[in-house]
Amino acid sequence: MAGTGSFKITKFTCGGFVMGLRFNHASADGMGAAQFINAVGDMARGLTEPKVKPVWDREKFPNPNIKPGPLPELPVLALDYIVLDFPTGYIDGLKAQYKAHSGKFCSGFDVLTAKLWQCRTRALNLEPGATVKLCFFASVRHLLKLDRGYYGNSIFPVKMSAPSEKVLSSSVMEVVDMIRQAKERMAVEFFQFAKEETEQDPFQMTFNYESIYVSDWSKLGFAEVDYGFGPPKFAGPLVNNDFIASVVILKAPLPLDGTRMLASCVTKEHSEEFVRGMKEDLP
Repeated sequence: MAGTGSFKITKFTCGGFVMGLRFNHASADGMGAAQFINAVGDMARGLTEPKVKPVWDREKFPNPNIKPGPLPELPVLALDYIVLDFPTGYIDGLKAQYKAHSGKFCSGFDVLTAKLWQCRTRALNLEPGATVKLCFFASVRHLLKLDRGYYGNSIFPVKMSAPSEKVLSSSVMEVVDMIRQAKERMAVEFFQFAKEETEQDPFQMTFNYESIYVSDWSKLGFAEVDYGFGPPKFAGPLVNNDFIASVVILKAPLPLDGTRMLASCVTKEHSEEFVRGMKEDLP
């Protein structure tokens, strides 16, 4: 991985250790990076080859000739670092509410992201007509019919925008509807991009305080890596930038059950109201 990433191991006197991995998103997405270090774990446990053999498979990718937009302006945001834990039972309760609301199933990501977007919008106390944006990235492995062993980058942005008053006047379940509708549009938008049926670069991003980016790490495979000592107690990213309001959703560290949010999405001025809203219904 020369030029694209690096490892660092820190050993503790108790016998435990932390492994840090840095990689370039141009070479791999989260799922690909997790696949790589799971392969390292396979070899560390004595396997002669990884359980999932790597494949190139990049010939399946489209190469649309879409002119990229200008580089975005990057604000300097003094963001607070907030950790929030949600028990599995609480998340299941929200999912049950959505089933009652719509007759359809949704994911834990859907309900937590809806709650996050609404609570953050309320904390920001914007003008009613101010536009708030939400973005996350979805895998297109299934759309491109990639082999399971593909380890590179294959993600596409899912974007939503709405007046702040719409996000605040809707119920959490109605915000889930908005998120699910955006996810359903993703395949159409991806193929429009692949077939050059759009002139707009879908990867053009807006980095202002009204925009938030959410990443779901809970199912990527980082929490299942085994170097011969069992799975890690915790696996998560180092959030250390001041220009992207972001939240990462993870498996809660052992022995906790449920989901952990690492939130770097509000300034200290708005953090108390944001946390109050996120914890409002927690047991």
